[in-house]
Amino acid sequence: RLQAAASRLDVPIRAVGRIDLKGGRLEWVGTGWLIHPEVLVTNRHVAAEFARRKGTAFEFRVGDSGPMSASTDFRREMNGTNDGQAVFELVRPLHIEEAPGPDIAFFEIRRENTHRGLAEPVKLAARARVTSQAAVIGYPAYDSRIPDVDLMNRLFGNVYDCKRFAPGA
Repeated sequence: RLQAAASRLDVPIRAVGRIDLKGGRLEWVGTGWLIHPEVLVTNRHVAAEFARRKGTAFEFRVGDSGPMSASTDFRREMNGTNDGQAVFELVRPLHIEEAPGPDIAFFEIRRENTHRGLAEPVKLAARARVTSQAAVIGYPAYDSRIPDVDLMNRLFGNVYDCKRFAPGA
């Protein structure tokens, strides 16, 4: 199934990046998906680590040494397979949905040049549809809250914080 779907998976895999922080308590916080040439979407709970609502607008949070900043690295992959970085700055938060709404946030991203290998934005569906096939692309981290640490380590081969593709049904 994966070989048959390879041509459809290539674009979304390259359009997924790891959100790295400067000035925050964490080195990186989660996954972002390029949905427009200048817009990255992530989860609200990820955005809350470095951005917040201020009145009717949004801003980056202040860390220990001043305002935090964030970037997205689309080439953070395992086993040193990076053919160079593709890091782009998150310029400003556009929207962070409040709870109990969807766990979603949008950021303007600066693409100063067109990096070789960076995909076009992920094409969003016009409407949801039922399917028996699914896949997740993201950056799993070691999680000490998982009850079966040995299983987690076997599944990820003790390699964390890099891009993974997980097919499912």
